Amino acid sequence: MRIIIAATFVTLLAACASSGGDNPRRYSGVYAEGMETMTFHPEGRDEAWAVRSGYESLQAAAPPRADPNDGFRVCATIEARLSERGRYGHLGMFPREIEITQVIEARPC
Repeated sequence: MRIIIAATFVTLLAACASSGGDNPRRYSGVYAEGMETMTFHPEGRDEAWAVRSGYESLQAAAPPRADPNDGFRVCATIEARLSERGRYGHLGMFPREIEITQVIEARPC
């Protein structure tokens, strides 16, 4: 009986765990802002992720623009938490969402 209870408890704990992870990981890639989107395109992957938070330092690194509402791109190294796969961002068009916890480096691309 104890084994069944222990196995059930372990199974419940595993079900509650987030595979996205609570610890930030380091990513390099391109942060971009455009019409109703803020995205991060990580190096070595063929997808872009919706940026949920932590983008203020990346906006500060944006190149000069004639109109501040124009889109821009910034090459960056960041630490961030990545969500589970799903539908995120504008109209749910991105497979993941990223929460930036620290900007290591940012420069115009």
